[in-house]
Amino acid sequence: MSPPARGTALDGVGLTRTYRTHSGTVAAVRGVDLEVREGEALGVVGPSGSGKSTLLSLLLGMERPDRGEVLFNGVPLTGRQRIRRARQAVQYIPQDPASSLDPRRSVERQLREPLRRFRVPGDHLRLVQDALEQVGLGAEHLARHAHELSGGQAQRVAIARALVTGPRILLADEAVSGLDLPLRNQVLELLRDQHVRAGLGLLFISHDLTAVRSLCDRALVLDRGQVVEEGPTDRLLETPRHPTTQELVDAVPRLPV
Repeated sequence: MSPPARGTALDGVGLTRTYRTHSGTVAAVRGVDLEVREGEALGVVGPSGSGKSTLLSLLLGMERPDRGEVLFNGVPLTGRQRIRRARQAVQYIPQDPASSLDPRRSVERQLREPLRRFRVPGDHLRLVQDALEQVGLGAEHLARHAHELSGGQAQRVAIARALVTGPRILLADEAVSGLDLPLRNQVLELLRDQHVRAGLGLLFISHDLTAVRSLCDRALVLDRGQVVEEGPTDRLLETPRHPTTQELVDAVPRLPV
């Protein structure tokens, strides 16, 4: 038997979530299993409506599954206290993170807020400055507001907000969707740096296999709420076995020969 894995772990076991609609019951997620461990990177890809956002809500404890369970370090993620402890260690980077910034608050106040909410001990100003340094921003940004930041700076501030509590796992939801190429590459490089240098676990949700390949050694493909294929990202790109994976691969832009 192999030795037990070390480090923070977030697991989904048999996750199923259904919704009632005017036309009946729709299963957004159906029997999904996944594992994200500290120091590992897992990509989750799939077309629009495949269940990626619902899966993320379940992993964050924002919704409860109809069947299955989310485990944090082997313990079911139920109850307010357990969810609070998990959310400090498992932080979320939303789609278009820059738009999640509060225009009324300074950068310092926005980064202090999760420290206050999770009652993180220590010098909060120092922790805020450290988080900004991790994303390549200096103390001169502390007093700025969202409208005083460039697009790239705003993205970095939003990522710093996810890093300030000292998480061990990041969940990123389409974090580079809609960005122009230079900014997209900056954000991918920043996430790669945090994963490789700091050893953070990463769950990277996207419809973009190229972005997933740049960050994740392993990926799974969702379609209609189910995992239809999983394995090494390179293999998924080079020899896709399921039609949904093939469609995603075919959508990857190719340079002219």
